[in-house]
Amino acid sequence: MTTRKDCIDEILEAIRDRKDRRYVEDHLEELDRRFDNDDGPGTAREKYFRAAKEMLEEQAERAAILKRNMRMDAVKLRDLRTFLEAAKAAKGGSYQLGLEARLVGVNRPFFDEKSRAGNQASVGALSLGAQRDWIGGTITAIRKAERDDPKLAGLEQLFYSKTIEDEIFTEKIELEKKAKGRRDANPGVTKNAHAKAIAEILHETDKRKVAVLNSEGAWITEHSAFGASVMHDPDRMLAAAGGLRRKLTPEKMRKAAFRELWEDARRAWVAATLPRIDAKRMFGTEKDADKKLAEMFGGLVTGDHMKVQALPDEGYFNVAAKVSASREFVFKSARDQLAYMRQFGRFGATDAWLYGMRYAADKYAIMKVFGSEPKKGFDEILEYAKGRTKGTPERRALDKAERWLRTRYAVVSGEADIPLQNAWSGLAAGWMAVVRMAKLGLTPLSMLADNATMSRELAYQGLGVFERYSSLFSGYLRGADGSAKREVADLLHTGIFGRLRGATARFDIADGAPGILAKLENIFFRFTLISPLSENKRADAERLMARHFGKLRGKAFGELEAGERRIMQAFGIGEKEWELLGKAEWNEVGGDVYLTPDVALRIPDEAMNAHLGGTGSISERAAAAAANPVDVGAAGNALDRARKELALKLWAYYGERGQFAVIEVGAREKAILYQGTQSGSPLNLALRLLLQFKQFPTALLTKVYGRELFGGKTGLDRVAGVTEFVVVSTLLGMLANYLNDIAKGQDPNARWRNAPLSSVVQGFLRGGAGTIYGDFLIGEFSRHGLSALASLAGPTFGQIDKVAELWSSLTHPEKWKASAAALGVRTVRENTPFLNMIYTRAAFDYLIYWRLLEALNPGYLSRMEQTMKRNQGTEFLLRPSQVAR
Repeated sequence: MTTRKDCIDEILEAIRDRKDRRYVEDHLEELDRRFDNDDGPGTAREKYFRAAKEMLEEQAERAAILKRNMRMDAVKLRDLRTFLEAAKAAKGGSYQLGLEARLVGVNRPFFDEKSRAGNQASVGALSLGAQRDWIGGTITAIRKAERDDPKLAGLEQLFYSKTIEDEIFTEKIELEKKAKGRRDANPGVTKNAHAKAIAEILHETDKRKVAVLNSEGAWITEHSAFGASVMHDPDRMLAAAGGLRRKLTPEKMRKAAFRELWEDARRAWVAATLPRIDAKRMFGTEKDADKKLAEMFGGLVTGDHMKVQALPDEGYFNVAAKVSASREFVFKSARDQLAYMRQFGRFGATDAWLYGMRYAADKYAIMKVFGSEPKKGFDEILEYAKGRTKGTPERRALDKAERWLRTRYAVVSGEADIPLQNAWSGLAAGWMAVVRMAKLGLTPLSMLADNATMSRELAYQGLGVFERYSSLFSGYLRGADGSAKREVADLLHTGIFGRLRGATARFDIADGAPGILAKLENIFFRFTLISPLSENKRADAERLMARHFGKLRGKAFGELEAGERRIMQAFGIGEKEWELLGKAEWNEVGGDVYLTPDVALRIPDEAMNAHLGGTGSISERAAAAAANPVDVGAAGNALDRARKELALKLWAYYGERGQFAVIEVGAREKAILYQGTQSGSPLNLALRLLLQFKQFPTALLTKVYGRELFGGKTGLDRVAGVTEFVVVSTLLGMLANYLNDIAKGQDPNARWRNAPLSSVVQGFLRGGAGTIYGDFLIGEFSRHGLSALASLAGPTFGQIDKVAELWSSLTHPEKWKASAAALGVRTVRENTPFLNMIYTRAAFDYLIYWRLLEALNPGYLSRMEQTMKRNQGTEFLLRPSQVAR
């Protein structure tokens, strides 16, 4: 009988003259694991030989990939150097300007002819473009499948609603097993045609994602049998040993209590997880599987398994190796994985898949700019800039800028988003969700000001006044199936992200709320129309951009207006790229021509060959990669890679500038406000609570005023841009206030009769032109009865005075007054979700709220009406005091 030792000896003997002998000897455990996982036919000897052959071939491929990556990284470093020199040569430019541009983008325009990149070709924009391509393409494919097959009616809604989430990801796991050649693969196991159709589309998107990652240095040769990445929640893992109370032990007992909690949680987690994993496939053996799981617990709770760590003998972490690594967990079945995700995961299956897409897009973008070892690439280019400024005043400025440049790197690289174990993190996220649902109910009225930001963005790109305002109100409508508007939206993959994640990102950059609160928020944003109105308006802005450039087809690049050339060059589309796009067939929809990213994929081979063969190629990086004989399914030939790179520039353009048109906070604002602090850290939590609702006005400063003042316009053009934004936003703010008064049951004309100047001022504030400082610049911070400090402290800390007053009244009954009771009622009402919506505000106030206040404090309503009329000019259509009586 042939034993394991006989097989190993024979393998070693067969390769005794090869340099890889030591590799096999050093990896016998891996050899055994592959042998155990081999479901194919053959004897033990044949299985061991297959495993050894795979390992040796992989080693050879890995060596070739590393050589390829070295060449690609050298080209990327060269491109970064030329880009920095272009930034330095720009008017008012500097090396730190170039570094910031490559990380998060800047408003000051410049273009590097050598690297073919501009001031907005940032890691953040490329990541956003990749997400738009992958995730948006997935939803578009789901819509197409629904339209093509009547039996799949409701497919898109099923995906959004997550009602068949388990079936979808069960089918996806079976498809991935099949792709790996597993004998136990069983696609169609759920007998649900809708779930299988969605799973097939998600699976195809995963393959596209892998190909793109491989093109930038990753080495992913196959999928593991997982439908979605498992993101372990450290707080849920610790909660396996008990409730929140144990994690909030008083300080003097905390260390001992936490050690006890840690060990109890480890044992409870292992006991719950062990029955769900396939230990043999995961560890190579079932022996001591519980101990091996226990060893993994600490890294999963602290987040160390996600952190950027140096590899042996290397000073920097290789991101390409990280995204190429197989997943850590192997579950027995889809049911076991889904059960684990519900108990210990940060996300459900659908959200985990979306998170995995965003994570992959971030890694792809950071590798594309800084190489397969991006931290090393960033440090090298920073040192290059320091060397070039050595002994000059610019060096001092660069040294000062280094800290905030590193915070930007931490954000775009994902380092700042690795969650830390913190019992307060989930509470903070939940509370912020409650505050959003309590405070943002009337936001759709304020969103009229989106027309001002959208108009100025389109003006910056060269659109005329009539074209900019042609869809002032119709832009809020999605467009019917089969309409030109819907067709263009599908081509641009717009109107999708809002439905997937709600509209939280417009107002906060905090982590999503957990569990039931996340579902309630999605309902809230849809019910208030914040999500559809935001996404439809952004889709309309991008449609106008695409149509405007469609009208320019056939023009030489030099014939374009300055604004049109400037915005194209910002994303790396110069004269050569424009000429290439002109050789492809553009989309004609409803009688208009549109420039959309798929146009780049239709550029003829002869045009691409001529371009890549010349001195001004789209991507010398692609040519360098194409010279490598190793095929890991990376990105096809050089022509396809060059087309996809040009398409990505267009995806980045629409994704980024769409968020300038209808404001949404991004990586730059997150870095400015959160200072690169680690997600879940005490300082991060404090900043999140302090700065809630201040992200949006900050984005107005960086994106609107920053663009108008530093975006390349001069003299009267700059003044005209700022003036138009202030005037239009103020007018729309006044209209929003008028409608807002009606929603509250107030007389909208009374304010104009009693305090016309105040009405204009409040329109200025409502429209957002004053941004975060508007209330203070014109002395209106106290119009809601708040002190300056309370206004600055945000919706959470700003209520400390109220809470303190209520506590004082409760602890000193002899001081209890009816006014304190009224304050308590107001505080509860202001922090209760769904009560401040257009549909509910007036009804709740008149039926319950006013009556309750009057009962607690007789005469309160009459005094309130007099005060509001005297201070704000406000009168009611139906006075609350009348209703209360």
